[in-house]
Amino acid sequence: MWVIIALLTVSSAASQDWPVLAVRVSFPEEVPDEPTTTGRGRFDLRSPDDTLRYDLPPHDRRYFEAHLRALGQYWYAASGGRLVLSFDLYPKEDTASYTMPRPLVWYGSGRGDEATARLVRLFKDAVAALDSAEDVDLSKFRSVIVFHAGVGRETGRYNDIPSAYLTPEDFEKYGPVVVGGDTLREGMILPEMADTTGRIGLNGLLAKVFGYSLGLPELSNAEDGLPAMGGWSLMDVGWLNPIVVQGTTVWGFVPCLPSAWELMRLGWLEPLEVVRDTTIWVCAAHLEPPKGAVRAVKVPVGPGEY
Repeated sequence: MWVIIALLTVSSAASQDWPVLAVRVSFPEEVPDEPTTTGRGRFDLRSPDDTLRYDLPPHDRRYFEAHLRALGQYWYAASGGRLVLSFDLYPKEDTASYTMPRPLVWYGSGRGDEATARLVRLFKDAVAALDSAEDVDLSKFRSVIVFHAGVGRETGRYNDIPSAYLTPEDFEKYGPVVVGGDTLREGMILPEMADTTGRIGLNGLLAKVFGYSLGLPELSNAEDGLPAMGGWSLMDVGWLNPIVVQGTTVWGFVPCLPSAWELMRLGWLEPLEVVRDTTIWVCAAHLEPPKGAVRAVKVPVGPGEY
């Protein structure tokens, strides 16, 4: 239980390079349209003049490169320059993607353990398609992201593919991904867009799912699906925080930065522990702190509680 988590002192960890491989995959086109999924299994490559105001199509190579740059900038800022992401995106062609052997509805229609097994299968099929088409040294990468055509189940229809971080335990249970002697032990699955209206951005969802790969836990109330830590926490609903742009409210384009507890969990902040009455000057979170500045306070309450 967390009673008080406010601010911490900045740690001095060196920067860490984190290379990321991203893969674009689509599905056999739905003819006729499958009513329980969003779209027809292909990426939205329409002209921006005909469609959405935000997260505009065409959802081509430049679109995903922009989102990956945003992800890198987010975690660079969140880590105080300690985490430096780099990206390699496939296919290299502007509008190309690897077509999966099964339709979208198959990968998204599982429930319970079956759902996890089908997500692992999607990840395996994506990596296999990449391996058959390209000469890529997977050992160079710390993380692999599979971007699929369509919308995630969290904002879409009930047979859309849920966005997910696949853990080493998932691959141990449903089979490893081995390519050229390299074994992938974790992975991420994300949609091309978070919403068909253009009012929910992919930035926040991408930042949160990447947070799992760094070791952050889910901080929502998993039992009933309601917020727990709230909008101050990336790993709760802070990824979906609203902003108003030209009179229109949009969500998920500017996620909150990780909370003090999340930064502490990642080893990027050390708590200043206070055990008696005292006066402490605390540096505002949005300011560049001087060396040794207090950014948060940890107040012990009892064994295992603060």
